Amino acid sequence: MTKTRARGRKTYTPEQREQWAQEREAKLKRLHGEIEDATARIATSDEWVAWLKVASTFHRYSWHNTLLIMVQRPDATRVAGVKTWNKIKRKIVKGSKGIMIFTPRPVFKKDESGRIIEPRVVDFMRFGIGHVFDVADTEGDEIPEQPRPTLLTGEAPEGLWESLVTIANDHDFIVTDDVPTVSDTANGEMDASAKVIRVHPGRDDAQRVKTLIHEIAHMILHRDEYSHRGIAEVEAESVAYLVTANHGLLSAGYTFPYVTGWADGKPEVVAATGERVMKTAHQILDVTKPE
Repeated sequence: MTKTRARGRKTYTPEQREQWAQEREAKLKRLHGEIEDATARIATSDEWVAWLKVASTFHRYSWHNTLLIMVQRPDATRVAGVKTWNKIKRKIVKGSKGIMIFTPRPVFKKDESGRIIEPRVVDFMRFGIGHVFDVADTEGDEIPEQPRPTLLTGEAPEGLWESLVTIANDHDFIVTDDVPTVSDTANGEMDASAKVIRVHPGRDDAQRVKTLIHEIAHMILHRDEYSHRGIAEVEAESVAYLVTANHGLLSAGYTFPYVTGWADGKPEVVAATGERVMKTAHQILDVTKPE
């Protein structure tokens, strides 16, 4: 006589359980493929290409210059020099006050006659004072924005939050409704040292559940192993997409641009995470959506 196992009102034969497992594995592979395809699609879109073109013109400032900018203009959002603003067809508004920063001025090695040796080799660096301007002090063409994730709205699947909290508790983590300490605009965070997952209380239930899945994925994958922020975010959000999709919660509007940004628009980064992502998704689904 074939043994069956009861789960609620349903019973499953070993053959049925094997078929169910194969179907879920196939679904997870298909969903992960959707993320990879979406990353390739977004990365080649006009919106993304336009943003990258502009983003590449902005200089990354040193730690000291970042502090100088913050002290002089704490409300600054995007800062650049006059040449950079002119390059993207924006001009400084007359009367605007520049933000002072240190500017490196390389001194090149010279031969005995005083001529610079070619190819040029920096002998030492001098620093002078330069000025940059915030975007609020400019006018001209609109600046393309990076495609942004869209927060989920509405209700979450019944019982999903409680099942997720159980997973966190089983790993000796607690889940709180505190505002994340990293930023009050962040949706959530996983604090490995304190064994706490914080989920922003000001989001809709659907977004809070997806965020909790994301942070639980970090807890499983990255609390002891965290080598690259971009890859970690791709993995955690991919897990969130797979799990939410299996619960009938659509999160593509958030996941696809989020993953694309952290993967730097490279589908191969998404593809390389497949095995770890699906293993973690299975682990979460085993608890939150048993057969």
